[in-house]
Amino acid sequence: MALVMGMIMTLIWSSVRAGTTDNYPESTRSVELKITNSMGSEQTRWRELLTNLFLTPKRILSHFSWSTGIQNFTAVDTFKTVHDASQLHHWLTVVGSSKYLEKMISDSGGGSQKDCHQEAHLVGRTAYELFGSTVFADPNGFACHSGFYHGAMEAFIREKGTLSLAKNIDNLCSTFKTSFGNFECLHGVGHGVLAYVDYNLPEAITLCSQLSTGFAQSSCYGGLFMENVVTAQGNGAGRTHETRWVSQDPHFPCNKVSQNDSVQTQCYLMQTSRMLDIFNYDFAKVSKNCLSAKAQVIPTCFQSYGRDAAGNSLREPKRTLELCQKVPDAYFQNCISGALNVIVDFWGDKMTDQPQGLCKLLEKDADKSYCYGVLTGRLRDVFGNNREKISYVCSKVEEKYRGTCSKMAS
Repeated sequence: MALVMGMIMTLIWSSVRAGTTDNYPESTRSVELKITNSMGSEQTRWRELLTNLFLTPKRILSHFSWSTGIQNFTAVDTFKTVHDASQLHHWLTVVGSSKYLEKMISDSGGGSQKDCHQEAHLVGRTAYELFGSTVFADPNGFACHSGFYHGAMEAFIREKGTLSLAKNIDNLCSTFKTSFGNFECLHGVGHGVLAYVDYNLPEAITLCSQLSTGFAQSSCYGGLFMENVVTAQGNGAGRTHETRWVSQDPHFPCNKVSQNDSVQTQCYLMQTSRMLDIFNYDFAKVSKNCLSAKAQVIPTCFQSYGRDAAGNSLREPKRTLELCQKVPDAYFQNCISGALNVIVDFWGDKMTDQPQGLCKLLEKDADKSYCYGVLTGRLRDVFGNNREKISYVCSKVEEKYRGTCSKMAS
């Protein structure tokens, strides 16, 4: 009995230390939140940790076999397991979300063989249910285009509701120390809000508009428009839900929702994903329909096209470039911008030499300069003041553009 109690106390202590042992051994950012839920009550992270502990006795048992579990985990197919709720729950309990995400990246061939964004959503949702708000400090949370954080935010909003949305989101997203992290947190809000209101798009737009800053609002809009599209594809936060906000009109819902500039920009930054569904992934037809959008959003539509070009090719530079070469010359750089940004976003703070491959393939000096300019403009956004990481990325830029990269980034 004494041994069992000792193990229980050990597990309590390891959990109370913000999940930094078995589950988050590499975490460098603590998350101590005071959250207001829809009923108006306040809960601290300490209560969440203890509640999760005693509601999940399996975690105590798994602590005894942790070493064996780690060994067995090497044979697990993370892409299959993520669709089995009980198995995903088990392995997250045994190895923690950080190790699970690390293996998922490996199983995806570093993102070159499979896309892992939607699977990472599932991991994030389940991890939040298990571990609460500590998951927002997971050091691998930006993996797979930050799908983990987006999924965790979906579960967070499902639990807390939207009554005190602005206050809760300001509190949570402010724990991210870079603008990239802050954006990904806010983008996840859009996913969660749309699911919470049962895919009522106008209502979700209104909720996003209540966030405290223009940046927060636009980031939230982007998340809800993405959630709308992926739900129509069968990959939404609510697997049993459907959205009424899709049609065979390639410009719907953008042409039927608020015409606010920020709303329209974020809608068209996702709209080509819907167009590809309509036109059976015929990129030429998507390009043609971007040209029929309102003049002010045509560049945005081609930026969305570039995002899809990179996503469709699993960020392979040659194939991405081939797809961008299908667009009118006037919008080629918009396509390159969308493609490069999604490569940066996929890798997040694990980025090293992945985005440069696209820039190196470009033939015109003006296009190369533009491409490297987009990359350089993202470095402080992603890495903050980490000059070592910024310098490393710049060192992988072609020599002619390397000095400008280092100068601008610093």
